[in-house]
Amino acid sequence: MKLKILALVFVASQAIASEDYNFLSGTDVHDALSQDSMIVQGYVLGVVDALKHQPEGCFTLPYQADADRLIFQAYLEYWQEQVPPASSVDAIVEMMRTRFPCDATIELDKG
Repeated sequence: MKLKILALVFVASQAIASEDYNFLSGTDVHDALSQDSMIVQGYVLGVVDALKHQPEGCFTLPYQADADRLIFQAYLEYWQEQVPPASSVDAIVEMMRTRFPCDATIELDKG
């Protein structure tokens, strides 16, 4: 009996660890940001912070006090008319690379 339970746990853990599994989808992030979810806002900033110096990151962070608001708004606008990838990390990186590319100089918002 114990062996059957262990086998079931192993099979279930393999299914969860599959590459197709995503904790949050790009659509989940969009939905949560549109509702001002502080948890998902923190998640987005964590992904951005973790990848900003990685080769797949290649984006520039806005250098101003409300950079977080700009990133959240950019995500909502970027994925408004198209379906984001299943991977929330891929969706965040694609948006950041497009809206805040490596070679861009981001000016402070004067207004």
